[in-house]
Amino acid sequence: MAQNLTNPELEARILENVDDVAAYLVYADWLSERGDPRGELVAVQARLAETPDDPALKAREAALLATHAKDWLGPLAGQGDKHVAVTWRLGFVDAIRLGPPVDAYETSELVSPETIEAIMRLPHADLVRTLILGSKDYDDYPTSWDDLVQALAEQGVPRGLSRLSFDCGGMWDISSTELGDLSVLYPRLQRLRELHVHMGAMTFGAMDLPELRSLEVVTGGLTSENVASIRDGRWPKLERLSLCIGETDNDYGCTVQLDDVLALLASPGLASVRHLGLANSSLADEIAAALPGSRILPQLRTLDLSRGAFGDAGARVLLDHADAFAHLESIDLTWHYVSDALAAELANLGPRVVLDDPQEADDDGDYGIYRYVQISE
Repeated sequence: MAQNLTNPELEARILENVDDVAAYLVYADWLSERGDPRGELVAVQARLAETPDDPALKAREAALLATHAKDWLGPLAGQGDKHVAVTWRLGFVDAIRLGPPVDAYETSELVSPETIEAIMRLPHADLVRTLILGSKDYDDYPTSWDDLVQALAEQGVPRGLSRLSFDCGGMWDISSTELGDLSVLYPRLQRLRELHVHMGAMTFGAMDLPELRSLEVVTGGLTSENVASIRDGRWPKLERLSLCIGETDNDYGCTVQLDDVLALLASPGLASVRHLGLANSSLADEIAAALPGSRILPQLRTLDLSRGAFGDAGARVLLDHADAFAHLESIDLTWHYVSDALAAELANLGPRVVLDDPQEADDDGDYGIYRYVQISE
C-alpha cells in the first residue's frame, strides 16, 4: 500500500525549478528508502522521459498506477474521462482536468467545490501545475462557476500551479455562462503563468498577477469594465494577450466600444506583450485602423484579428500601412469578409497573412449591411 509520505523541504526544492529532474530523483530516493512505492514511479517516469518507447518501463509504470491509483488519487481515481483526466509527470500529478473534454457535449457533477477540496487534500497536491475546470452540472440560469472561484479562494490552489483554465465546454451556450468575480482569487495566484477563461460573462476587478505570461479570454460578451481591468492590470511579464470581444451592443453582453480598445492599445502596462489578439469583434476594421499609430504595434511579433467582422476597410489599412505591419511574423485574419480582389492583394504580403475561412458573399459580391462574429450566442 502506498504510504503517501511527504517532505516539504524537498517539494520546495522542486518548486524552485520544476524542470530539475535531479530534484525529483532526490525525492524518489527519500521515498524509496522509507518504503513508499511512489519513489519507484518517479524513477520509472524519469527513465521513460529519456526512452519513451521502452516496453518494460511502460508496463511497470502502468502496473504502479493501477495498483496505487486509489491511494494516490483518492476520490479522483476511477471516475472515467467524462469526469476527470489526470496527467502524471516524474511520479506526481502534473495536470488535472475536472469535467469532460472541453469540446464534449456533456457535463460532470465532479466540477464542484467538494472536488476542489479533495484535490487540495491529495498527497503532494502542491506539485500540480495545471488545473482545468470544465463543464459542470447546473440547474439554474445562468450556469455559474462562481462557487468554484470561491472554493479556490477558500481552499487554496497548489503552490506550483502555473496554468489555470475555466472552460464552459461544449454543452452550454457560452452566453448562458458566467465565471463570477475572479479578483478574490488573485492573492492565491501570485505564481500563475497562464490564465484561460472561456465564459460568457466575468468580472476581473483589479488584476494583480505578477508572474503571468499569457491571458486568453474567449467570449462573445466582453465588457468595457473587463477591458479596463486588463488595461490597468499589474503583470509586468505578460507576453501573450488574446481577447475575443464579441458584437458590440448585441444581446449577449458585449459593451466594448472603440474608445475602450484605443485605451488598451495605449496602455504602458502591456509593454511586454508580443502577441496581441483582438479577435471575434464587430469593431475589427476600426481596430485595424487604430493600429498603425498605436503604442503597442511596434513591439508585437504576432497579431490576431480573426473571427470578427474584418472586411475591405481593414484590408485597405493593412495594405496602405504595410510598412507599419512589416515586422510581424503573422497576421491572422481567419473568418473574414474581405473581397476577393483585396484578399489577393493581402496574400501578396506573404504567407504570414492568414486568410482562412472567408465568409460567403451574396449574389452581388458583397456582405450586405451585417456581418457576424464567430462567437456570440
